[in-house]
Amino acid sequence: MIAKDERTLKILEYTKDTIEKFKTQAELFDNEYLTDLLSLTNEADSFYKTSQNQRLLVEILIMKLCSSRVEKKKLNFLDSPIISPDFKDLNLIP
Repeated sequence: MIAKDERTLKILEYTKDTIEKFKTQAELFDNEYLTDLLSLTNEADSFYKTSQNQRLLVEILIMKLCSSRVEKKKLNFLDSPIISPDFKDLNLIP
């Protein structure tokens, strides 16, 4: 999110090449998606110390982070209207 804004890019203490890579990568994701990923990470962080199996918690977090965009696409697909085929256009109905 820092790399999405030209003003905050200036405060990063990295080489110009690295900052340019950050900027390029930041353009691939919208703020809502990044916020979703941060929420998942924050949730896992809050359970980390009390978790019986911290490694499993981190592995599940990684799976959630990797599949986050897929889940969102599924939800968008399910929310889209169902369009019934027009059989007249297919010349199946006389």
